[in-house]
Amino acid sequence: MSQAPQRLQASAIGDHFRDESIPAGALPVPGLYVEAGFESSVEADVKARYPGVQYERIPCAHFINLERPEELNQLLQRFLNTLAVEEPSNNIPGIGVSRP
Repeated sequence: MSQAPQRLQASAIGDHFRDESIPAGALPVPGLYVEAGFESSVEADVKARYPGVQYERIPCAHFINLERPEELNQLLQRFLNTLAVEEPSNNIPGIGVSRP
């Protein structure tokens, strides 16, 4: 697919932006959309349909995890580090045991 024109690549991902796939609107959880490509074909659509979703693009042909694994792992780690971690409750539900 990397040899295909950019407009063809963009149409191949078009189903992601149909309401039957994921309805437009803010997601109930933090989101990260990573696009493979040398030019953005969907950045504006992602940001418009899913407010608050973090958009990133890694310049490569198609398989980010195979072509740019270090860069992808760093990107994912940075995203995961931004997520707040809630402290667990002292009570374990359902078994009536308290943690110290």
